[in-house]
Amino acid sequence: MLRAERPGLRGILENLPPGSIVVPAAYCSTPTRLISDLAQASRASQRLVLRSGLLMGTTAHEPAAASGHLKVESWHLGAAERRLAKSGLLTYRPVRASAVPRDLRGRVDVALLRVSKPGRDGQRSLGPSASFAAALASTARIVVAEVDPDLPAFRGRGCHIHDEQIDSFVASSEPHPEHRLGPLTDVGLTIGEAVCSLIPADARLQLGIGSLLEGVAAVAAERLRVHSLLGMISDRMARLVDNARATVVASEVIGTREFIREAAEGGRVQLAPSHFVHNPSWLGSRARLVSVCTGLQVDLNGNVASEAIDGLPLGGLGGGKDFFEGTRRSPGGLSILAIRAHRPDGSSAVLERLGPRTPISIPGDLVDVVVTEFGIADLRGTVGPARSQRIARVAM
Repeated sequence: MLRAERPGLRGILENLPPGSIVVPAAYCSTPTRLISDLAQASRASQRLVLRSGLLMGTTAHEPAAASGHLKVESWHLGAAERRLAKSGLLTYRPVRASAVPRDLRGRVDVALLRVSKPGRDGQRSLGPSASFAAALASTARIVVAEVDPDLPAFRGRGCHIHDEQIDSFVASSEPHPEHRLGPLTDVGLTIGEAVCSLIPADARLQLGIGSLLEGVAAVAAERLRVHSLLGMISDRMARLVDNARATVVASEVIGTREFIREAAEGGRVQLAPSHFVHNPSWLGSRARLVSVCTGLQVDLNGNVASEAIDGLPLGGLGGGKDFFEGTRRSPGGLSILAIRAHRPDGSSAVLERLGPRTPISIPGDLVDVVVTEFGIADLRGTVGPARSQRIARVAM
């Protein structure tokens, strides 16, 4: 049986002072019912702050923010957060993945988690998200847990919590969120072919998130047998996980419920928090680390924008800079930016220089190779005009 809510989420929120910060777990461990409860309770509460990473399976906070009852802050925007940003109703926080636990420390009033039913030792799984959930629970003044009896349990660190750390329990009203794959595109597969031609068979491979990189993952799954995988794991990487020579170390597993359950039960994936998986020093100790990330724009100096364009927040820092810094320290390391040459609106994603209100998310000196649908720009060993000329050749 679930412990009774003490005094319940609504009562907890109503007793918080204005400006109190509520932080939920994210990705496929997003506590969707608790976020819905927060959105409803915010109408009767003082103005609260929802601070989050990439939320999945819910947009309940969007109307609450649009009505002025809830302030929303995010370090990794999804579709709902981009809409709020466009309306001027979101505050973007430039926090890289490795720094999220530190950024939360001492600044969270209420943590919202999704957890499994307890094991015999009183431990509950935090599901397929280990990036910051355990750190969140350890720093929050109040911890509220949404109990999902079917939530998979992974092996590893930072992926379990004890009942003694939880102040209030609420039964979940729906299964954990899924991340459904989009269709593969010709551009994505073309870029995937080019990227995979650069990856050695014994690489320790990291692939970022996004529809473009699904094409890279699809080609890699057919062509490569890597040493191991790091970072985030998704459905497209299932064959890579199965064929990897070593255990996969991930901070997040995203995909369908079936894939997530199989990943948990298969024992090939271990979870670890982002301050470990995204730590450039630890990454640098892994030989032949290959990181493949994407961005919104890149300029002829190789500077990458992944957070905003012309002051409008659209994405986030994520783990790209962490992993690219790791490749610099890794013997045989390689950093690859995979990017479409044109944005969805038809504008060029390859610019002479990023705009004055577009922040540099990854500096050009961390980028080894730029890949677009028009080719490969290998920047290693180049400086000045030669570097710019190589990037310009793959712009169109």
